[in-house]
Amino acid sequence: MIITLFSLLLNQVRPSTVHLTSPILLTSGAGPAYVAGVAGAQLSAEYLQRLLLDATAGTDSEWSCSSDHALVCYLLDDAGHVLASNQRLPGVEPGDFLGSVDPQLMRLLSDPQQGVFEAFVSRNFQALCPDDLDCCSLGVRSVFVPTVDFLVYLLQNLTEVLQNLGYLLVR
Repeated sequence: MIITLFSLLLNQVRPSTVHLTSPILLTSGAGPAYVAGVAGAQLSAEYLQRLLLDATAGTDSEWSCSSDHALVCYLLDDAGHVLASNQRLPGVEPGDFLGSVDPQLMRLLSDPQQGVFEAFVSRNFQALCPDDLDCCSLGVRSVFVPTVDFLVYLLQNLTEVLQNLGYLLVR
């Protein structure tokens, strides 16, 4: 079943709706299946919220979703998007990803031991901007730029060579 959400069209705020669609397949024997049509239903966000509240109405008041401050309830699709919630609609809209609405709950549900959702991490490295670094060191630009350590090393070796050749007298 395919679930699509429509909430903002052409910069006009419209009520959120959920569209449920499913293909109608025809098969003949061992041949391929053909799509004969598509069946669907359009559900409003308020209807889904009422379904969620009515599903828990007969339970104890402790586990009822009717109170939005005592217990937070979500009706989710298989991808982790919120279809309905007992929270007020401007706070949690249908179609919001549970990871952005309630990150701690999503982290718990995507834990491998819980087994409710599987986490897929994808990174777009092309979207990363390179850092512009202003490098002040001349050593990066040229190998032949002498440093103080190199000059001291050269002087020490030059004095040793001159001493060995006898050109420099040391007392």
